[in-house]
Amino acid sequence: MLTVTEKDEYEVMKAKKAIVISARVHPGEVVGSWMMRGVLFFLTDPDNAEAKMLRDKFIFKIIPMLNPDGVINGNYRCSLAGCDLNRRWKTPHKNIHPTIFYTKKLIRELHNERGVMLYCDLHGHSRKQNVFMYGCNNKQKPEECRVFPLILSKLSKYFHFGSCRFGVQKSKESTARITVYKELRTCPNIFTMESTFSGLDIGDMKGQHMVPEHFEQMGTDLCRTLLIYNNIYIPPELESLYGSKDKNSTGDVSSMFANELKSDKKLLAAGDGDSSGGSDSEPSEDNLPVDEVAKVVPIVDKQQKIQLQKIQKRKALEEKEGEKRPPKKKVEESPTRSPIPRQRSPVKKTDILQVKPVEEKKDSKKKPEMKDACTQ
Repeated sequence: MLTVTEKDEYEVMKAKKAIVISARVHPGEVVGSWMMRGVLFFLTDPDNAEAKMLRDKFIFKIIPMLNPDGVINGNYRCSLAGCDLNRRWKTPHKNIHPTIFYTKKLIRELHNERGVMLYCDLHGHSRKQNVFMYGCNNKQKPEECRVFPLILSKLSKYFHFGSCRFGVQKSKESTARITVYKELRTCPNIFTMESTFSGLDIGDMKGQHMVPEHFEQMGTDLCRTLLIYNNIYIPPELESLYGSKDKNSTGDVSSMFANELKSDKKLLAAGDGDSSGGSDSEPSEDNLPVDEVAKVVPIVDKQQKIQLQKIQKRKALEEKEGEKRPPKKKVEESPTRSPIPRQRSPVKKTDILQVKPVEEKKDSKKKPEMKDACTQ
């Protein structure tokens, strides 16, 4: 993400509104990057007076690539996890759709802090011609979402207001445009700007294809429209229609365009209808639900990830220490004699000792006979 603005005093910086511009949520829509290139080259030009006016007035948050994994791996519409990220804005998953999760968080925080004046996501369209916008619709005040595209159509010869569509369709409620519009509530300028793959059918270039220089100019004109919309400055090419504007003039040019819409009912109703007619932003058939993606894509909990990293570091240290230590000499152990079990020889019957009774030995000396005293 890039932040583009002019440095100033704290109070001045705090009062600046935010402009958020993103591109390449669908990797195959390369024209979005060409328009983004025009945005960046214009806003960062130190010698351009119009660009300096915008930097003085706003803080620009630029996200050139919302789906870098898809772009790097050559996908046409989905991320590396197989998800259409422009269908994940309503409930983005922190691990599976990180760029959408944090971009949505950024826009919400910017709006609470200083207010978001415009959010525009740059896309490409393979069927419709010209450059146009999909916006939302406030039924009580339908002109408020149409003023900015109308001004852009006056400034750019590639942009066609008649091709724009404005609505809040239920089938698109998970897209960036409708999700951000519903959550911010007070910002009418939430757009998807679609640039054709198949050429123009308006103006001097009718029947011709657009080239990179035209897409870059489209990005530049997107930024220059902010000058008119916010009553800062009228570019020279529109002075003949709306007069000049300097710092001392008090005319509200934006209100002039709003009144033009109110007075012309056909112009106001021209953009009514569903934006899905031939749109490359239609729901993807291969878009898996989050629970199905979670089965395929490994999601590691933060605490679990920290524990794994600690274990890996510990193992790496142990391996290094093991390499530094000299190898231990192996002590040859004397073979221990295993006790030989005593084997008893089989006992034969002849070997059985026969125990003879012990005969009493006769004394050689005779004992004196005892005589009765009376007989003596």
